[in-house]
Amino acid sequence: MDRIALDTQAFERHPLAPTQQPKATRELGTVKSVLDIDPKLGQSQPSGLIPLGFIPKGVTGFVMEIDSYGMNDDIQLFSRDGKHIAGTSVSADSTWADSPRNVTTEKELEAEIFTEDNGFLPRTRYDGSMLLDGTGFFESGGVRATQFRGMSIAYSGDGHPTGDYTERLVIRNVSEPLFVLMSGSGAFQIDRFEVDYAPPKPIPTSGPIDIVTSASFGDELQKITIEPTPADSETLGLNAISLASQTTAAAALTSFDQALGKVDTYRGQYGALTIALSRPSAT
Repeated sequence: MDRIALDTQAFERHPLAPTQQPKATRELGTVKSVLDIDPKLGQSQPSGLIPLGFIPKGVTGFVMEIDSYGMNDDIQLFSRDGKHIAGTSVSADSTWADSPRNVTTEKELEAEIFTEDNGFLPRTRYDGSMLLDGTGFFESGGVRATQFRGMSIAYSGDGHPTGDYTERLVIRNVSEPLFVLMSGSGAFQIDRFEVDYAPPKPIPTSGPIDIVTSASFGDELQKITIEPTPADSETLGLNAISLASQTTAAAALTSFDQALGKVDTYRGQYGALTIALSRPSAT
């Protein structure tokens, strides 16, 4: 949808593009971007299912390394639509159930964490089918890795068989917002926190288009003004869809159908206008 919106041209303009340059999102709900968070390197911090922040789209080379002090406080990584990407499963009682919020089931996790105030999408449901579960292993180099929607993610695990309580999360490239939070009932310390972020590149934008229809000497210019019809995914409301359940997936399909219908209508209108205004009688 965005490719069509940005690539479609009419009258040497981009009428389907958004009307403004996208701004870097600084908050999702009440959760701040990690770009705006002081990691408090080397300082003890309480855990307990409180999101540290979200990693915005465009971040590369994200590295977070913690010392959990032997309290089994663990790094958890989620997508906005409820995919548990890395961390420990909800069934790992030592890290989830002992937290101040006493999460013992997926339903409780959804109610406590997957809220719009915390930046998650509406009606988000938990999905641990792709979880890189750190329970029972420990690799200090973060060699266990997974691919999630084109993102390369490595997680060190939390087995601690050697008495080393360091945990590490490494994400090579972030193509959509991801949430990082700490589960557990104790405390942790961030020893390493690296973020490389490139602001979004400028994109075409749309605005009113004035088309001269008559330009005879001595007469007033005759023209029509075509108002912009932005059809990017954000303008059409596609950023808020969820595939977490059958109901939301059905609603998402309806949203896609409606969005595609708008785009087809807009492109048809501009195609007809281009033909009509290119005729000799209209110039």
